[in-house]
Amino acid sequence: MSKIALLNTLRKYEEMSLDENLGHGLEKSERDSQIIKNDMDRCSFRFSRTFRCSFCHKLYIYVLTKVFSDFPLPYFQCMLDIASVILDAYLEEKAFELRSANKKMVGKFKPQITIDSVNAEEKALFEKFMAANKNLIERFEKVLLNVFQRKLLVLASDNFKLYGRLNRVFIYMMSSQKNIVVDPNESLSYMNHTLTFFQRISGNSEVAFKFLNLILNSDSRVVFCILFHFFDKIQNFKGQVVLTDEEEAKEKLIFDLADKDIKEILKIYEDFFQFEKEMQSKGPKVMWCFFWVAASVVVLAAAYKSYSKEKS
Repeated sequence: MSKIALLNTLRKYEEMSLDENLGHGLEKSERDSQIIKNDMDRCSFRFSRTFRCSFCHKLYIYVLTKVFSDFPLPYFQCMLDIASVILDAYLEEKAFELRSANKKMVGKFKPQITIDSVNAEEKALFEKFMAANKNLIERFEKVLLNVFQRKLLVLASDNFKLYGRLNRVFIYMMSSQKNIVVDPNESLSYMNHTLTFFQRISGNSEVAFKFLNLILNSDSRVVFCILFHFFDKIQNFKGQVVLTDEEEAKEKLIFDLADKDIKEILKIYEDFFQFEKEMQSKGPKVMWCFFWVAASVVVLAAAYKSYSKEKS
């Protein structure tokens, strides 16, 4: 059901118009391409039903590599995590069908798949697959562009202005309601995760699809509300974390996003509005306390791209 609900939402993004000037004047360096490749090599499909199938994993990696090789938007490190969930929603069934039709090419499971591990025979097969599903791949690309423009780049635009404002409310809520002090310097870390942590903490595709559907049907506040609700889980994934066994996975991942969780996130969403109003009503008193937070975000925003490149 969660997959059907997500696909219905994605169809709305398929129908949205694209900016006519999309990609105009955008130039990508060799270093940008290397960052994308590094992220591709690290891209995890643990949430997906295809996770234990190296053949399907290779197909996903190949399709993503092709799509991002000529992508008309500036690249942020979190993009592939989001794209992997959308791709799984579109291609899961077709990936299994392709595997069943090419059983001789299906090898043993390998936990780490990279684009370099895709051999010539597999590349030829995947090219035919993409040609046969050209319309679906084009729809996928259009959805990515609309999702990134409306849900990610809107947070990063104008020196991360919107992200900085919502992050200050989040920090205020964490301190007031959970008595947890969040270091403003972690803003950079959370910007990397603001739209991707849902993928990293999802124990299966049902959970990943529910999270993404919630994000795509709400405004930017909802991602901070999810971050607030699952803060302890998300803290496990501030860095690149490899889960070594199933017991650790059960402890750190979410395998059931129940209705009560959704209701709690929506309640936090309402509280978020109230905290925004409270900060505004207290005016200079509260805003002065957060002035240095805002200043930090501006400085960190300027350093964000170089920071991302250094991490890669």
